[in-house]
Amino acid sequence: MTTDQPDERPAEDDTDALDRAIGRVVRAAGHTEWLLAQLYQLLICSPHAATLAAGMSVHDLGASIGQLALASRQPVGVSAFDGRQIDDATCAGIVQAVSTARKLSSERNAAVHGYWGLNGWDRTQHVTLLSKRLHADPTVAF
Repeated sequence: MTTDQPDERPAEDDTDALDRAIGRVVRAAGHTEWLLAQLYQLLICSPHAATLAAGMSVHDLGASIGQLALASRQPVGVSAFDGRQIDDATCAGIVQAVSTARKLSSERNAAVHGYWGLNGWDRTQHVTLLSKRLHADPTVAF
């Protein structure tokens, strides 16, 4: 990348702040993945559910949870979670939450697996370079 601006090294404080921010993303993503695995285990209702969930990505967990929630909708007149069936409102909430988790997982992957650097001439902007196979140009993260 060529520029007319001087190439300054970012201040140590900037680098530490970036490292902490990425760490918070990783921690939140790990917690979200754990919550999805717990929900999957609840919906699948099998002694082997934890083993199955352990090998699944967030995207796979989300897809499975969405399908399980839709398949577990209750017939009219049955209370929520009676016989492992859920009402339409709960099902819609689960499907929405899983959709959001899957979107955030993609953003987490860009943050964690991309190359982060601090733009030396404008310390307010962080840039991540994604895989060349996916994108040819740098993507401004925030």
